[in-house]
Amino acid sequence: MTSLDPSMPSDKDVVRQREIVNHISALRMPLVSGRVNAARRLGNMQAGVDALLDALDDSHESVRAAAAIGLGNFSNCENEVEIIDSLLTAIDDSSEKVCQSAIRSLGMLRAQSARSEIEEFLDDSNPFIVGAAVLSLARLGFVDLGERLASFLHHPSNYVKMQAARAVSILHFTPSGQELLDLLQKTRQEKEIIPKEPALRASPKRQDDELYSLQNHLIRSIGDLQIEDAAPLLIEIAQKDIGLRGLAVEALVSIGAEMAPELLSGLLADPSTYLRRRLILLMTQFNYQPALPQLRELLKEESASIRSAALQAVTEMKDEVSTAHVKWMAFYDPNPFIRVQAAQSLSDLLGDQASDVFLLLANDSNYQVRRISISHLLHSVSHSQIDENGPMLPCLHQFAQTCPMDEMVPAIRDLLKQLDFQPNLITIQPSIPGDYLFPPDQKEDIPVLLDLLERWQNFLLESANSRSDVNFPKTTSALSHLITLLTKTEQ
Repeated sequence: MTSLDPSMPSDKDVVRQREIVNHISALRMPLVSGRVNAARRLGNMQAGVDALLDALDDSHESVRAAAAIGLGNFSNCENEVEIIDSLLTAIDDSSEKVCQSAIRSLGMLRAQSARSEIEEFLDDSNPFIVGAAVLSLARLGFVDLGERLASFLHHPSNYVKMQAARAVSILHFTPSGQELLDLLQKTRQEKEIIPKEPALRASPKRQDDELYSLQNHLIRSIGDLQIEDAAPLLIEIAQKDIGLRGLAVEALVSIGAEMAPELLSGLLADPSTYLRRRLILLMTQFNYQPALPQLRELLKEESASIRSAALQAVTEMKDEVSTAHVKWMAFYDPNPFIRVQAAQSLSDLLGDQASDVFLLLANDSNYQVRRISISHLLHSVSHSQIDENGPMLPCLHQFAQTCPMDEMVPAIRDLLKQLDFQPNLITIQPSIPGDYLFPPDQKEDIPVLLDLLERWQNFLLESANSRSDVNFPKTTSALSHLITLLTKTEQ
């Protein structure tokens, strides 16, 4: 049971302290893998500093390396000076793995006093140590090192090139833009000439993975540095390079490049729901207005997940053109959760102008839609603008009567009392106009649908005498109702 005394530790704190104690104990166990896991976990938890400092003297290099990595998570703590001094000692460890980990953590700690010691490792023969030094120096924030760190984009090791790409991005060293672009093009050519038969190449998967990781970081850096000249190549990658298309679009959006409607339509029609959702959220994040025509089309997508993402996009991008279809979704979308989302979107898109729609949704069968409608009417409409003889007050009163435990009910009752509302025995609910019955972009199909319904109705009426079906009157009545609504909509 959770303690109600604020001076007592919570259950969560007790569990955390118990885990810390267990991991500290594990650092003294004989099993090497257990000591490694304990060091990593303590670093992630930012706990057990003294135990991790002691672990830097462990007999096994993997434990010392894990301790060095873990200590990189303790920035701005009271032991920071001691941690940095210990890591500076660890970079001279006989194990290259420990040296690499210590260099990495000094960068994470922004230990600027370690600059000269780390710079010495730029000439090391081990590419992993060189890569760690390049990235750490960038994290230290020394802008004057931009040109030197960018030179490692020409290093023989793809790992070092990857860290150099990250470094120039961190330092925002824009003069490296063309080098990044040239290297990206070169890596695409390298992937094309890799032998297709595994027997003809060494470690094929590793080679592919290295190039993919390098391309990944190159594209990210190009986007971060907003290299406008990269747009044609990024567009080509977005069209052709599976696995990199989303990153390419992200970079294109971040640099503000114009993408052809055909490209956007093709990407947003990709079979991968994950990719499409990612692209939609990306365009929303960057408020990429040129994508709005394609995003509007996705409001009609069969996948509820895609419709939801598109609805979020047009809402956050304040797309008033989408309002008509969003209204229709609030009334008729087949997914109940999207109807709720559409109702909220209407409130965000239309503000006070959404009141007429919410009056129609105030008694909706979907409780959450009903609640959003009532909340809008209650909080978004100025009291001075309320028509005491209109439908709003009866709607609020009816909600308070049917949902007495809702947290909005006290405010509703205060408003009704303030306006001296006297409920009638019979409340006339506004009827939904025919305009909301049909998706707005499909109204040109109404004449065809009307013709079919009228022909169906005439067929039933002509054969009425020969029918004994008990559902016949209901069917003809429903057809008459639909025909009347559609006729009004068409007019």
